Amino acid sequence: MSQIPIIIDTDPGIDDFLAIMLAKSSSKLDIKAITTVCGNQTLEKTSKNALDIANLLDIEAPVSQGAQIPLDRKLNTAADVHGENGIGNICLEDSSMNFDTRYAWDVIYDEAKKQKGNLEIIAIGPLTNIAIAVLKYPELVKMIKRLTIMGGSTASGNKTEHAEFNIWVDPLAADIVFKAGFNMVMVGLDVTRKTLLSEEDIRDIKDIKSKHSDIIGSLLDEMFKRYKGLENPGVIIHDALAVAYVIDENCLDLKNCNISIETRDDVSVGKTIVNQGNKEKNVLVGVRVDFDLFKRVFESMPLYYK
Repeated sequence: MSQIPIIIDTDPGIDDFLAIMLAKSSSKLDIKAITTVCGNQTLEKTSKNALDIANLLDIEAPVSQGAQIPLDRKLNTAADVHGENGIGNICLEDSSMNFDTRYAWDVIYDEAKKQKGNLEIIAIGPLTNIAIAVLKYPELVKMIKRLTIMGGSTASGNKTEHAEFNIWVDPLAADIVFKAGFNMVMVGLDVTRKTLLSEEDIRDIKDIKSKHSDIIGSLLDEMFKRYKGLENPGVIIHDALAVAYVIDENCLDLKNCNISIETRDDVSVGKTIVNQGNKEKNVLVGVRVDFDLFKRVFESMPLYYK
């Protein structure tokens, strides 16, 4: 079975950490690079996390740094959710690896050329790197087989009433990417919210003993503690669903939509707007999730690390 070559564009992030672990654990995916962006924390912190995660998981692909700030606004991080270091204040061994000397957008373009139309991107942070790549290399759009993003919502947001965090951090970048013409899948809050792992689910996963079971358990515990503080009965690992979809497309039902991004209105900035009527469809949007299948895919992750 031939593997799917992927680049993970990310801002680790507790759920980013788990999503990267899931990608590494799948025999269907071949991680060609990890590119980092500001978002859940500053670029310095998200990049260090990505490098240390790659070291922990023996990911030999290059790790490359991207955008330090959004395209046209100041950076607002999610330290209240992900902790001061971005990964729930869990300490990893410092990596001896070095960052790739290229910018993230150049790594994306170079790898797209190598893969000759087969490269997929899983973007689980703000879309700043992808937007810069499109602006620098307009031909990139036709070189990427599929862009799967975790972001957006056709209903309510999680950062504001209207906006999901990844889109809200850099709405201009999202606007550029959604208009670019990618073969694009949006894994938004509509479906990620339906993947709530209960306390019992978390306990079952933690009971699977493996090389990294302590790390997995700590990450899930951190998320559960933070979600419980928000009066949620379990944990939603948003970014993992985007990876799970690429591993097994049966995880999601999709609807072809026209989505635009609100970039000007202060109240609803970052909103992903579903445009009705005859407008050209530009993105496949996740509308239903097979929770049992997602759970099986996610629970298979620790088994890889036996």
